[in-house]
Amino acid sequence: MQQEQWIREVMSSLEGLEKAEGNPYLATRVLARLEKPVIRQRTSLRPVLALASAAVLILLLNVFLWSRDLPDTGEQVTTATRVYDYDLTSIDY
Repeated sequence: MQQEQWIREVMSSLEGLEKAEGNPYLATRVLARLEKPVIRQRTSLRPVLALASAAVLILLLNVFLWSRDLPDTGEQVTTATRVYDYDLTSIDY
């Protein structure tokens, strides 16, 4: 019973509604906007160049430091050697 009353209230709230009318100039505005040439602003490459330079500098610094850290004794450096050198055998959390 209560559901039927709710349905009647909803249906009666729709009685005074009229059809919505769209803007008659909307299509011409959209087409004009689509045909308008896009002006692209040239962005500065300075931040990109600075970031690339910093990345290359860090890479070269790492290569230099790693190559300098190698022992001169002629022994082959393996992962196991690095684990032993830096005492990474135990896990401390």
